[in-house]
Amino acid sequence: MSQTLEVLSLAAAPPESPGRLTKPLQPSGFEALAGVIVKAPAHAAARPETAAEKKPLAVKSSAPRLVEDARARERKEAAERQKKEEIKKAEAALARAQSAEAAARAEWERRKRELEAAEKALKSI
Repeated sequence: MSQTLEVLSLAAAPPESPGRLTKPLQPSGFEALAGVIVKAPAHAAARPETAAEKKPLAVKSSAPRLVEDARARERKEAAERQKKEEIKKAEAALARAQSAEAAARAEWERRKRELEAAEKALKSI
């Protein structure tokens, strides 16, 4: 049943007309090999490896390293983007705080002038 659903999900066009399925579907192409386990021939394990055979293994073993390096690079770039976003947020917060401080300072100076004028008026009475 699950194999039939998998075949349907991978098919470019439905293998049968839409509606009820009349028979289980079998995968075609490489999907047909999905459950096959590949074993090395018995004589391959008995003979020693040559230098030419060892090089492809070194290439294969470097593939995970390349993937790991790419992931590390992606993580580093993501961290840098996040850091830049945090810097922008902090700069915006600083600009808002500076603006609020300037407004508060102007209000304080206006009130100070009012106080001085009131004290001067009181002395003149």
